[in-house]
Amino acid sequence: METSRGEKTPVGGSSAQRIWIVGCSGSGKSTLARRLAAARDLPRFELDGIYHQADWTPLPDAEFCARLTEIVAGEQWILDGNYYLRCNKLAAARAELVVWLDLPRGQTFFRVLRRSLRRVFRREELWNGNRESWAAILSPDLDKNIVLWTWRQYPVYRRRYEQAMADNGFGSAEVVRICSVRELESWLAGG
Repeated sequence: METSRGEKTPVGGSSAQRIWIVGCSGSGKSTLARRLAAARDLPRFELDGIYHQADWTPLPDAEFCARLTEIVAGEQWILDGNYYLRCNKLAAARAELVVWLDLPRGQTFFRVLRRSLRRVFRREELWNGNRESWAAILSPDLDKNIVLWTWRQYPVYRRRYEQAMADNGFGSAEVVRICSVRELESWLAGG
């Protein structure tokens, strides 16, 4: 979108340049981050892609936090992912806008299921050579099965972000809580 003077209109009704998108798996964080990054010409950082190294090996916390420190020191960025507590709320201290995608549990669950099946069938690479597998999505191990993990973690993320909002855990950032696709589209349109 552009104004009559050729300037870009803020997508989402905010002119923030440091944006953090949080929410449960399947809530649409990556999709929204891509849309905002394209509309605002901002660099986007997918935190899962930094954290999950080859063979799903987690990046040690010290290295992850050092990388996040470099990113949030910049004046323009969009973060896509949670990691609220992992680095002592580092992103929260620098964000101007936090968008919490709090879609219904069933909707996020079925989105993750559909996405995981697609990724397995198409052999899609996620980050650092990692791919979802039949073994993982059929595993009863909640730490290996993203579908079951999503169901289990949904209330954890909801409590965490409700508490952060109540305790001013996002500092001076504007916080937008979006609970439906309709609300998201209205917010993106500036409504």
